Amino acid sequence: MPIKKLEFRKNGTWLEIEVPCRAPEDYAGVIELTPEGELDIDATPAVIPGSRNLISTELASSVSNTSITRTGWMENYGEWKNKGMTMMNQSSMTTWAIEFPAPGYYDINLEYRSGDRHEWRVTVDGCQSIEHSCGASGIFSLHPLGWVRIDAPGIQEIDVQVLTGPEDDAELSGLYIDPVML
Repeated sequence: MPIKKLEFRKNGTWLEIEVPCRAPEDYAGVIELTPEGELDIDATPAVIPGSRNLISTELASSVSNTSITRTGWMENYGEWKNKGMTMMNQSSMTTWAIEFPAPGYYDINLEYRSGDRHEWRVTVDGCQSIEHSCGASGIFSLHPLGWVRIDAPGIQEIDVQVLTGPEDDAELSGLYIDPVML
């Protein structure tokens, strides 16, 4: 199998690799990276432009009055699913440090399950917040909260809290962040 070099470029702290739109072979291809020198890898979760981004609770930078645990269940036909999650109540908070590549608007959705309705607050860097009351389901599902505006690229702190609802009823598994194209 011939080895093909891929085009790449550095864009700020990001390494962008141009991969082919279509696989060059019928079987699964492999991309091997061979760095020259030491690598300095930042493990901060990042929003990928033009893509739906799930930031799992397992990537949270901190949690207060709760803990990150794993839950599992069996779906139809014996398929096992599992997720990391935090049990949320009015005194708990889950916080992520997330890198945003560009200023703009971002759509925020929470993935959680619950037996009852809850009101949620998402705060960006301690000042900009959105609040929304969402219905619930016994399965993990997405619940839209609204848009936030990011003024500059870089790492932003995102806090998620439950404002109202039954105690220890909401299991938060992640945060979806979608860039909004205006």
